[in-house]
Amino acid sequence: RGKTDEAVAALQAARVQLEAVLAEQPENLELLKTLGANAFWLGQIHYDASDWQATQPEFERYYQYSERMYELAPDNLDAIMELSYATNSMGSLAMQRQQFDTAQKSFEESLQLRLLAQKKQPENKQLLADIANTRSWLASAALAQGDITAAVSAHKDIQRMLLEVGNAAELYLLETLASSY
Repeated sequence: RGKTDEAVAALQAARVQLEAVLAEQPENLELLKTLGANAFWLGQIHYDASDWQATQPEFERYYQYSERMYELAPDNLDAIMELSYATNSMGSLAMQRQQFDTAQKSFEESLQLRLLAQKKQPENKQLLADIANTRSWLASAALAQGDITAAVSAHKDIQRMLLEVGNAAELYLLETLASSY
């Protein structure tokens, strides 16, 4: 609500408390997820202010907490998706910093995680939207590197995937499809 100083202070205070608990419960998945969310929001505040240097350590921290979740529970859908979201966040930051090779690698990692999650829940339409989103980021990274063929191919993958859903597609999937065209 426009009170970023207060939000940052509250998030940092929460981090101190949460990290103290983590020292006692290093394998607590919910705690790792909460710490990841805390780091994400601290990073997002900096990201929204275009402060890429301040965003970097927070998104890295988000990635580290998510990676730890995944190490502890590689079959856990939450752990898979958190690592995917964290990887995507790292990719979007790399795009802003014009580190397109790094961004592409992050988006490829995120896509693999999302495809893994989809195997666990093939009927989950939100996962389709997440996969389409990551493919769109891959297309943007390819385009930024001048690889128009790869960008078009990524969009064709999005279109093919979403057209397979057919009449069962929800509005947000149709919007993603239209955007891809």
